[in-house]
Amino acid sequence: MNVLVREACPSDRLHIAQIFADCRQQDFSWLPPKAMSADDFNQALEDERQFVAASADGTICGFLSLWESGCFVHFLFVDPRYQGFHVGNRLIQHLFSMYQPPFRLKCLDLNLRALKYYRREAWVEVGRGIDKDGGHRVLELQ
Repeated sequence: MNVLVREACPSDRLHIAQIFADCRQQDFSWLPPKAMSADDFNQALEDERQFVAASADGTICGFLSLWESGCFVHFLFVDPRYQGFHVGNRLIQHLFSMYQPPFRLKCLDLNLRALKYYRREAWVEVGRGIDKDGGHRVLELQ
């Protein structure tokens, strides 16, 4: 699938929030539906830079939110309808064109689909922790 990665604009926010909600419903079944409200989500994005992957017809297929000062990927979500088409890879590749690695992120231990993806894509575990949503791994990509 051919996608264009670009910086997110304010009009993308609704699409980003929907992708986030759809992915949380699909892959975070152990968390209560209200584990993160729309206000929490919007507040989390406030000091971060967002990028979206859009198809040729302009459909937002996925997004990445980066805390720039630490090259920390806070959110990387792909619309469930577009998973398996390398959309996440395109978003990560875009980071390499703009920032110096390493890139880091946290992945919840129970998010098995994401952990499988990150392992396949050469992210390496460099730490572990626990937060309000449960245990997580800190992963790094060089």
